[in-house]
Amino acid sequence: MVGLIRHIAFFYAADGIRSNGVLPGPVETGIGSSAAPKSDRAMQSAMRTMATMPQVPAQADEVAALLSWLASDEASYVNGALVTVDNGWSAA
Repeated sequence: MVGLIRHIAFFYAADGIRSNGVLPGPVETGIGSSAAPKSDRAMQSAMRTMATMPQVPAQADEVAALLSWLASDEASYVNGALVTVDNGWSAA
């Protein structure tokens, strides 16, 4: 996917087509909540201890806000970017 995003960004920029990628970490969807198996809750707890910031997982609207911005005219100069949205997890 990374290669495809960069390929599109490079080869289609002259046509006004931008290509960016969002690399999300865990996102709260409501599917897992308290009904999640004990192993999932243990994984969520472990993730919280490894995160650089206290909120894990992300809320869906936090990722959606980035997607909305990337699609807007405000991000017209952003092309070929890969934006990691994982609360600093991949920086650890």
